[in-house]
Amino acid sequence: MRPLTVRVGLICLWTVNAILLAVTLAAFAFSDVGVDWDVYTEAGRRFFTEGLYEWDGLPWRYSPVLAPAFVLLAPIGYLGWSLLHFAALLTLPRNVALLALVSAPFWNDVYNGNTMTFVFVAAWHALSGSRTGTYSFLALALLIPRPVMLPVLAWLLWNQRGCIAPFVGMFGVHAVAVLMTGWGTAWIAGEVGNLGRDIVSDLSPTNLIGVWWYPIAITLSAWMTWRGWLGPASFLATGYWSLHYGLMFLIPNRPPMRWTPASTDSG
Repeated sequence: MRPLTVRVGLICLWTVNAILLAVTLAAFAFSDVGVDWDVYTEAGRRFFTEGLYEWDGLPWRYSPVLAPAFVLLAPIGYLGWSLLHFAALLTLPRNVALLALVSAPFWNDVYNGNTMTFVFVAAWHALSGSRTGTYSFLALALLIPRPVMLPVLAWLLWNQRGCIAPFVGMFGVHAVAVLMTGWGTAWIAGEVGNLGRDIVSDLSPTNLIGVWWYPIAITLSAWMTWRGWLGPASFLATGYWSLHYGLMFLIPNRPPMRWTPASTDSG
């Protein structure tokens, strides 16, 4: 039997999740859905025109290399994009998929049309020893880089030494591709400009103690990564909090994988 403190903690956690889930599901009926999806499809259009990183509202913050992909994805619409989120869960073990399916972070990701579900699924497979999952996560770390991905990335590069060379190669190819798009400078400048917005408008303890929260969060995240507590480390690494980042709490902590290029892997 679990200790009383653990049981109380789980009850509180599931109570908060139930409240947030109810609010998120209600938002499907009373608010506009797919805000991030709209940004992605608009970015696909702007890639070939102007102002990929400069427009009013939520900006495109991912790699310029990824933007053209949403020209191809645009015809599936928000509904098709949402179905891809559910399809991604089907690749997970049943118990993990069910936990994600009843979590508020997953539904928040679907509601916004964001990409966190794909990051979480790739991270889970990578930490389970899958080469396909590892390469997928490494690619996502380059195409949609976010601080929330850093603990898993660091863990993979340290524990799966065989992926260092592929990651260096992927980094080089991606860097050249970014330069070829002509949007590299605008991407970097846009991210620098968005740092202030993240600090001011986030939902983290910066609202209470200001920018001092960032060194605290980074230190805690680094310590948790070293301990192998990758879920909370990922959540803290970002400094600012978004509900869909909570999916990272479902990834395995202290993953016992030791992957090498010569090892067998079903994918």
